[in-house]
Amino acid sequence: MKRIFIQFLLSLLASSHAYSQWIPIPFPASSRNEFLTSYNWVDSHFIAGVSNNSSIYYSEDAGNSFLQIQIPVTHPGTFQQVSVNEAYLIDYGKNLILHTKTLWSSIDTLIISDGNDTAFNNNRVIFLHFWDEKSGLLLGDSSDGCLEAWQTQDGGGSWNHISCQNLPAQKLNILLSLNFLPQLSELGNGRGILRFPQYPSVHFFISSFGNEIKKTTVPIEFRITSQMAFQDSLHGLALRKYSFNTGITSILSTSDGGKTWDSSLFYTQFLNNIIHAPASTLHQGAYVASGNGTFNSRDAGKTWEQWDTIYRESLNFFDIEHGFSIVADNGNGIGGYLFDPAVLPYPNSVAQTIENQFSLYPNPCKNYITIENSGQETRVTLIGVDGKTHGHWTLHQGTNKLRLNVPAGIYFIRDAEGAFCEKVVVVD
Repeated sequence: MKRIFIQFLLSLLASSHAYSQWIPIPFPASSRNEFLTSYNWVDSHFIAGVSNNSSIYYSEDAGNSFLQIQIPVTHPGTFQQVSVNEAYLIDYGKNLILHTKTLWSSIDTLIISDGNDTAFNNNRVIFLHFWDEKSGLLLGDSSDGCLEAWQTQDGGGSWNHISCQNLPAQKLNILLSLNFLPQLSELGNGRGILRFPQYPSVHFFISSFGNEIKKTTVPIEFRITSQMAFQDSLHGLALRKYSFNTGITSILSTSDGGKTWDSSLFYTQFLNNIIHAPASTLHQGAYVASGNGTFNSRDAGKTWEQWDTIYRESLNFFDIEHGFSIVADNGNGIGGYLFDPAVLPYPNSVAQTIENQFSLYPNPCKNYITIENSGQETRVTLIGVDGKTHGHWTLHQGTNKLRLNVPAGIYFIRDAEGAFCEKVVVVD
């Protein structure tokens, strides 16, 4: 009873300062049901994005206030602000790329051609990414299921057509029709990993600023269903969602630039999005994730601290002191929130760690698993990846042998408060 009361008290403390890390920022003339479809930081002062209502919103004071520019776009798509004045935007409605060097006071249409073929011929332009003001990559589709790629290293003055990367034609067309567009995670030095979140079995490894693209099939246990986040060219985290019902997130980690992944990390809250906030001059960097609130980890995903209990649709950090988030605002317009660095190093946050009092073996197991409990008596539950409960046990201090009696598969053993959670693999 004492432990339950302490957990309840900690949850009250966490919810009592739900907005202490985030300051609400009003947007000029934001209409009902309007939201930012894409936005990014250029430096620690300038941030810009595009809304579904064909408006550019930008801030020159680190997100404390925003200005609005209406632009002639029918269906805003991929957007990237590469400098204070220069930006690119795909108009999905007209299948065009819009480009400005004057902060949208003048706009030109970008023609992508290598002199022999043009990117727009029979193709749909779907994705654009620039590593800097010079080096960029454009993706489009073709009728035979080929993922077309075009690359520039002179700011769009000339483009190189990269050989097609084949995807199943039916799968590619379905992804594009549902706007399941690619995501690119930068690894530094012109490298990155490109993938479709709804098609997790394939990753495209990019090098030389898009001049080389290699398709790789990913083993099923490491198929990432949400975002990747990298703190440098080698080390990163990604999320694999099993089921909303489990309330558990599998956190994949890599130390070789995404070539191989480890799946031994878990968190007992549901996490949906993850990014890495780089270090500033005063504070170390951290991974930041959103789900049933906003969470951060400063030890590569091993432990997490909870900032608040608000669901945020997107997170974006220039560094750990300069962050911005978007919150679903129930049809009231854009809900923007600026991160408040005054809370660093998070004195009010509530840490939730996995206790070290339990050890499990063998794992994988067949019909039985043994759990050593070095602490007090604890009640645990076996949960499947679909969220269904498959058994309850009381773990006494010492050795506990549990008969599982479940089909082969992946399960989780956790206690009621979520302080202990461990993946269990059952084999035939």
